[in-house]
Amino acid sequence: MKLKAKVAIVTGAGTGIGRAIALAYAQEGAAVVLVGRTQETLAKVADEIGALGGEALVVRASVSKPSNVRRIVEEALARFGSINILVNNAGVFIYKGFLDLSLKDWDETIDTNLKGIFLCCQAVLPGMVKQKQGNIINISSIHGKIGDANLAAHCASKFGVIGLTQALAREVIEHNINVNVICPGQVKSNWVDEPEALPT
Repeated sequence: MKLKAKVAIVTGAGTGIGRAIALAYAQEGAAVVLVGRTQETLAKVADEIGALGGEALVVRASVSKPSNVRRIVEEALARFGSINILVNNAGVFIYKGFLDLSLKDWDETIDTNLKGIFLCCQAVLPGMVKQKQGNIINISSIHGKIGDANLAAHCASKFGVIGLTQALAREVIEHNINVNVICPGQVKSNWVDEPEALPT
């Protein structure tokens, strides 16, 4: 129980990597705030955590919306009192040739994959600075290191995640806050967290 009494926010927690991280944290004793855009998948993960004897809070939200991100943090603090860990995993993946990319495709990718991390980090950092402890893990991709055809928006966002992580890590290390990035390759997952209407 390495994370007993710790509180972790995991975005994109309903499926794939996010779900696996949330379950692993729960097994190690952390209370987990499950964030995503699809209530049903988040609820299933919360049930799995409950079956493990853990505690989970479901927050249906989009990390690309500042008001949603503020609500994530507010609900986490209201329930658990502190935030020790943030895992920025939420993302979208659009596979299209460069000339076929629409501005909507570009904005959706950057807003979720990069701006979402910026917003979430800004929202949790004041509390982490005050408590002089925190861990932030940003999920980039192998495509954050190597560009590939038909993935211009995705690669741009994931390269940006690495740069943001490195810059932020240097800035907050004096407050005993660690910021790291993980660059996974292809992971078997059902991509079901589609964009949908959310509260503003």
